[in-house]
Amino acid sequence: MIITLIGGWYLYHIIEYGFHSLGHYVSGYNYIHKLHKQHHLDYPPQNLQSLTYRGNREGLKAFFLPSVLLSISLYYFLLFETFKIIMIEIFFLTIINDYIHTHIHLSHSWLDRFEWFERSRRLHFLHHKCHRYNLAFSGLSHRIDKLMGSFKD
Repeated sequence: MIITLIGGWYLYHIIEYGFHSLGHYVSGYNYIHKLHKQHHLDYPPQNLQSLTYRGNREGLKAFFLPSVLLSISLYYFLLFETFKIIMIEIFFLTIINDYIHTHIHLSHSWLDRFEWFERSRRLHFLHHKCHRYNLAFSGLSHRIDKLMGSFKD
């Protein structure tokens, strides 16, 4: 079970990186880019924080369909017990990631007191200034960015 959880952790971060990369891939047919672009318009580099969250959960909307398709694929390739564990883990990591992301854009978050959160905010704001860096948003891990050469501190 521990190996499954570790595998799920890395799978989640690879998926997150891939989906976020799609959000920055300009194409006439890329609805993910259109939705994600709105987030960057809501939070331009000169105004990255607000008292209330200005977004409308574009990421959750953008990645819902690809997530369903990916889940169906995993269902057919994994043992059912492994599939259940990974899906539950990905579900919770998505909620945690969305929560942290929301608070990164709030100017008075209760998370401000934590060093890891301030670092995550700084890295994410750098992403808003230069879209090709720090695509693995989550305040949880930047290993995939380091591996892909898109990490910038």
